[in-house]
Amino acid sequence: MTDETPVHEDVARDLHALADFIAANPQLADYFRYTKVAVNVFPRTDNPTAELAEFARTARRNGAKVTKDGDDEWFFVRASFGGHAKVELNAHREKVCERVQTGTETVTKTVPDPTVDVPMVELTEEVPVYAWECKPLLASTEVTA
Repeated sequence: MTDETPVHEDVARDLHALADFIAANPQLADYFRYTKVAVNVFPRTDNPTAELAEFARTARRNGAKVTKDGDDEWFFVRASFGGHAKVELNAHREKVCERVQTGTETVTKTVPDPTVDVPMVELTEEVPVYAWECKPLLASTEVTA
């Protein structure tokens, strides 16, 4: 990367060089048969919700298949370009979604009895059930989960 060249041009040049390398070396096909070339990026601003939404819209306008997903720590918007290349914008889940209690469930587990010297006792208790609610911009039907 040079100070004079915009970063998007540097990245595009480097990705073209990678594509040329792969195209010129068909003997490497097995390295890519069951994997994706993946680029993971992270929000640049204090508004990751807007960034994720803009990323999804831009990727879709440019022919990518866009999906969103998450786990307890991260929220992902993935832009797939064919079967072997993807870009994934990752944000901390609590920055774009709210963890809310949606109810409780009764669970039974076997635990040691603290009052007597017996191996185990059965305990039934109510435990909270949680779900993630994402802000409306990400909950749009435009981006499929």
